[in-house]
Amino acid sequence: MSTFQSGIYGTDGRMKGSFVYMLLCNDAEGPIYIKAGLSDTPTKRLNALRVACPITPRYFYVVEVHSRDQAKIIEAELLSAFEPWHHNGEWFKIPVEDKAEFNESWKKVFRFFSTPAWPLSWTKIAVQPLAEAAKKRKQFVQTMYVKRGRAFQDFKKDLRMSQE
Repeated sequence: MSTFQSGIYGTDGRMKGSFVYMLLCNDAEGPIYIKAGLSDTPTKRLNALRVACPITPRYFYVVEVHSRDQAKIIEAELLSAFEPWHHNGEWFKIPVEDKAEFNESWKKVFRFFSTPAWPLSWTKIAVQPLAEAAKKRKQFVQTMYVKRGRAFQDFKKDLRMSQE
């Protein structure tokens, strides 16, 4: 692979990209908690956030941008726009009555950075179906490992024999 191509493609063969994300969490009718940031692999980032989040993650919003540098700038502008709702660390707490004002704050940032050739808009992803799919993939891999992992089966057999 040429140097040019290795800069465009990741080790998994997929094209690299930079994304800005926003994780929306809430329980029942309570306030909405938001975590915003940037990532080159948003689904991996979502899984890391989802596991560590004490509140139920509902939606994950992502937008692809031109470069990592642009992602850093847009992330900084979003975090600045969200400052009135700063809660703890990198989390923001939005009361339900502030939802319209909050939405206008990120839309203003997107309008500033959008171009006719590259308009910015969130892609909304429901977290629960994504988490269920990840769980099924993990179970499948574990099943295949046990079925086809002869060395693993021998190890388990040797372990059982040594315990007897």
